[in-house]
Amino acid sequence: IKGNWNYFNSKWNVKASKVVLTYDNEIVKRSDFYTGTENIPKYEEIFNYYTSFINNTKLKEIIDMLSNENYGNILETYKIMPAGLSMHDVGKGGLFKHTVKMLTMAHKLTSIYGGDFNIVATAVIFHDIGKCLEIDPEENKYSVIGLLKGHELIGYEKFMELAKVVNLDEPTKLKIGHCIISHAGELEYGAITRPATMEAYIVNLCDHIDSHLTSF
Repeated sequence: IKGNWNYFNSKWNVKASKVVLTYDNEIVKRSDFYTGTENIPKYEEIFNYYTSFINNTKLKEIIDMLSNENYGNILETYKIMPAGLSMHDVGKGGLFKHTVKMLTMAHKLTSIYGGDFNIVATAVIFHDIGKCLEIDPEENKYSVIGLLKGHELIGYEKFMELAKVVNLDEPTKLKIGHCIISHAGELEYGAITRPATMEAYIVNLCDHIDSHLTSF
């Protein structure tokens, strides 16, 4: 095993960059450690359940476009991507699982504290969609576009591109766009700006809670 090693709390930790089976000198691929796709149908069911509460027809149309081949069938890539390379929900389907958990929390939080679920849910779906271009899971690294732009900006641009197709009104575009670029919460965590609306704060909280509890 080659990688970065350290020793903490009486335990060895390693971030492996290369694993080789010594008995036949075969290089083990990163994808060999993926969790698999067996849970994706369950996540699809939950995803469809919570998106059914979106009653803005143009937002529903935008979400449907994610499964449209004319727009790259992004959702199919989304379903098999990892949520990250090391922190949480690493492995095939991790990104979709992360999104579904956030949708679940977002629905509960908006029902208790208020906020427009149409805006929150759409922003949750798009908040990490840029990772489809930001992460190269097979090479265990970030892509050039990911390093130069970051997934927040990539996701914002993709949402704005689709919003233009359906002629979404400017106030709704602005609110959802703000949620996407502020979802990390703090600038040092990658946010382009800090949350300034109830909806943006809910998206940030859902992302923070899931990423931290999953890591824990």
